Amino acid sequence: MPKIKIAGDTEYPRPYWPKELKEEGYVGELDMIPNACTIVIPKPGTKNRDIARSLQILAEDFLHRADMSGEQGEGDD
Repeated sequence: MPKIKIAGDTEYPRPYWPKELKEEGYVGELDMIPNACTIVIPKPGTKNRDIARSLQILAEDFLHRADMSGEQGEGDD
């Protein structure tokens, strides 16, 4: 999966970054890592293992939300 470089404040068209994200360190050149369904924009300087663990937590949360709503997904019987 390719990494795409974006700069929220310098390139046109400019993506809008809310003030809260800028305050958390999402400034300057950022990496975007897309796949078929999502895009991940890691905070600059974050280690790969920390990104992977964060994604695991998000995945668990999405699965819990799907279970709570009775949502069926691909491969669910």
